[in-house]
Amino acid sequence: MAAPQLPQLQELSTFPTAYPETLPSFRADEPPQAACFARLRRRLPEFLSYRNDPTAPSKHSRLRAHLPKFRAPNPPDRPTLKQWFQRCWLDVLTQLLCILVAFIIYLTAPPLMTRYFPLYPGIHSAPWGLKHGQPYINEYINTAWSAAISFFVPFLLMAAVSGWWFNSFWDGNAACIGLGYALATSTLFQSLIKVSIGGLRPHFLSLCNPPIPPAYGATGHAPGVMYYTTDVCRGDPDKLHEAQMSFPSGHACAAFAGFGFLALYFNAKFGVLGHKPREDEKGDVKSGAGIVQVGVEEVQQDQRSFTRVPHWRLVLFAAPVLVAVIMAASKIRDMWHHPVDVVFGACVGVLFALMAYRMVYRAVWDQNKNHLARDILARDMGGGERANGGVQVGEPGIDDKGYVV
Repeated sequence: MAAPQLPQLQELSTFPTAYPETLPSFRADEPPQAACFARLRRRLPEFLSYRNDPTAPSKHSRLRAHLPKFRAPNPPDRPTLKQWFQRCWLDVLTQLLCILVAFIIYLTAPPLMTRYFPLYPGIHSAPWGLKHGQPYINEYINTAWSAAISFFVPFLLMAAVSGWWFNSFWDGNAACIGLGYALATSTLFQSLIKVSIGGLRPHFLSLCNPPIPPAYGATGHAPGVMYYTTDVCRGDPDKLHEAQMSFPSGHACAAFAGFGFLALYFNAKFGVLGHKPREDEKGDVKSGAGIVQVGVEEVQQDQRSFTRVPHWRLVLFAAPVLVAVIMAASKIRDMWHHPVDVVFGACVGVLFALMAYRMVYRAVWDQNKNHLARDILARDMGGGERANGGVQVGEPGIDDKGYVV
């Protein structure tokens, strides 16, 4: 059986005339590569003239046109450096003095009270020895890194939110000054407690390396003293001084002071856990009429207290708390602090974060006021005109310089 004949394909002698410039024609005696190079040589002057034209848009410029433009914050309430210095120089000075005094205490001050500890044969296997005889290892996060992280990370985040999100200089200034309040005061507070109270770290026996007294049977009589001081230690004096400063944890104090303040800032600015006072929810009661009135403006202002809060705001609020917990708990992991040291240091940090936030903002939990900084001029709140909801100098809550108090 003969194979079927395939239909003859009609050979195209020329390319379609609709695209003379796109598809070049090839001669039978010329390879395709030569035709391509010839076309490139013809288009090269045009290409070079386009590239040398300064007015011609480039590929990168066309790409940048579709990207969001980066704009530096330019808040309308930004003062001059002299105005800011006149307003804040005393606060900055006192914060620096607190940090300086705490640093001097940390480096030079000896413990105010003598530390006594038991010492007897088999101390390393006893409960006290197991608690204070853990091996000495380097810190995961040392003191310098702890101070830098606790200050600069909240500082940069709050400055960015105030500058780019809310476009307010004095709001960012209040947040950063309040952060300094919390960190400087809590650092000095815990340094004084370390020197006056202190305590032995979990690796104290490893650094002390005391000579173990002989047992009762070796000498024929019981040892006269069971508690000793650090005079019997044979370790490095500098490390031995540090080993007596366990209570409270400075890392936990700084972490919860800095990141606790940041969590309060996020809560106020994004309305995570804020609440509305009970008397404001009920409205104003007119005397004699007994009619509860809730104005339309009040309902509009308080609308966020009756709506569901998005989940991302809870994540934003919990992130600083998580960082503080990790930094504080790392001191238990590297055997530099006991759990009670970390818990007490965290409580001190949270306490000063709450006090500092209330000192620079008008409330802590009240969502109607906890986002309003005290360093706001009366003219920035409406120029003192009642029609615009402003306040006037001399009214309750406004000092003689026009600042909210």
